[in-house]
Amino acid sequence: MENIGASVVKLFYMNQGSRGEYGTPPYQDYDVVLIAENPAVKPRFQEVWKGGVPTMSIQAKDSDGRLRVITDVFDLDLTLQQVRPMVTFQLAREGIRIVFVHLKSGNERVATLALRAAATRLTSEPRFKYQQKQPTLWIGDFNRADDEYLVEELNAKCIFAGGGFSDWKLDRIYISGDWKNFDVEVTEATRAAVDHNHIGMVAAITRKSS
Repeated sequence: MENIGASVVKLFYMNQGSRGEYGTPPYQDYDVVLIAENPAVKPRFQEVWKGGVPTMSIQAKDSDGRLRVITDVFDLDLTLQQVRPMVTFQLAREGIRIVFVHLKSGNERVATLALRAAATRLTSEPRFKYQQKQPTLWIGDFNRADDEYLVEELNAKCIFAGGGFSDWKLDRIYISGDWKNFDVEVTEATRAAVDHNHIGMVAAITRKSS
C-alpha cells in the first residue's frame, strides 16, 4: 500500500525588512527558515549561513539534527551590488537542492540578468555538482526578474507566486528536476502591510513511500 505524506521538512521564507519588523509567523512549526533582510536568529534556531548586503540568513531548528543535514552551502552571487541573487544548499537526507533567491534590483533587466548569471553558474561549474534530475526548489524574492531562463533552460515550473503590487509577483517558488518521489505543498503564512507587500511562504516537502 502506498503511503503518501510522510513528513520530510517544512521550509519558511520571508523578506522581513531590515529590522525584522514584518511578519510574526510561528517559527517553531518549521524546520528551516530562510530570511532576507533580517540578521536576527529566531528563538531555538541556529544559523547555518549568513551573508550579503542586505543580509540573507539560513537557520535550522537546533533540536532535530537539521544542522547536520544541511550541506554544501554555496553563495552564487556574482555582483554584490544591485542584487543579492542566490545561495544554494542541499538537504542531504532527502537529496533535495534548495536555491534561496533574493533579487534586490527593481529594474527588470538587471534582475533578470543577475538571476540568469547565478543560475548559469550553478548549472555549469563542477564544484556545485548540479544534476538536472535532482529535485530542486527555488524559493524567495525574485523581485522583477523574468523567469524565462528557469522555465525554458532548466524546465522549472512556478508552483506559487504572490506578494508585491500590480502585476509583479515578488515572492515565488519554482521546482525543477525529478520530483516523482516527493510532493510539495505551498501555503501563504503571513503578509507584510508595507515593505512592498511581501508575503511569508511555507513549502512543506513530503516523501512518497510504499
